[in-house]
Amino acid sequence: MGYKQTFGASRKSPGKMADMTTASMMGGADAAAKYYDGAGKYMNGAPKYMGVSRAPMKHIPGHTDPVPATGSEVPSYNQSTTTQTNTTSGGGGTSSGKSYSSAYKNADKDKYPTLESFTVAAKAYNQNNPKPVVKPTAKSTATTTTQVGEKSTDQVVAEGNEYKTNAQNKRAAMKEAALIKAQNDSTAVSNRLRNQVTHNGQGPLSQRQANIITTIANRTARRSLGHKPIKSVKAVTASEAIAAFPLQPNVPSTRGGNFTAEDIEG
Repeated sequence: MGYKQTFGASRKSPGKMADMTTASMMGGADAAAKYYDGAGKYMNGAPKYMGVSRAPMKHIPGHTDPVPATGSEVPSYNQSTTTQTNTTSGGGGTSSGKSYSSAYKNADKDKYPTLESFTVAAKAYNQNNPKPVVKPTAKSTATTTTQVGEKSTDQVVAEGNEYKTNAQNKRAAMKEAALIKAQNDSTAVSNRLRNQVTHNGQGPLSQRQANIITTIANRTARRSLGHKPIKSVKAVTASEAIAAFPLQPNVPSTRGGNFTAEDIEG
């Protein structure tokens, strides 16, 4: 015996729920099917609602999006100034809004004995000499660029990298100078103690004496590195000092010396 399984609203996809809503608004699934042409649209031309499970709308950059700045440019802004020139055409008219009767008071009465003769002459003059017309003929726009700040992003980054490189080179040189000095101090102590125990090379050097001399010489070098910074800067760290001049004798090192079998036998 078959059965029909139905799901609650929480288990239906958004697109399916939208189709069910459309069907109910149209009077049931059968009624809705009559309006659906099977090609993604209803018979009235409206697109079938596909639900929120479809791909979201994509943002298309428009004129409101900010223009990204490039690191090679110093911040600046443009300021435009527009100027316009005008030309006057025609001219000669003297009418200023006065009535002919008012203007006739100052007219030449011998030439215009009556107001009527003056009015006729004035109208004819104004017709032949219209008012001047002012029209804009030329327009120009000048744009000036004003720089804000003095450096671009690329300049700041380049200067920072240069400063870092210079600091690394300086530190390497100071470290080397400090190690050379410590090595000289260590060698001087080693030679002095060896001459003491061997009476300037007349007696033999035992392995025990060699170990003690090496330990004292290395300790002298480490103290030189730790207690005498160059220009108030500690050029060598404690771990670097121990690697160069170990705590124990007969240990491979980058700077410290060890006596050989030939030194002991001799």
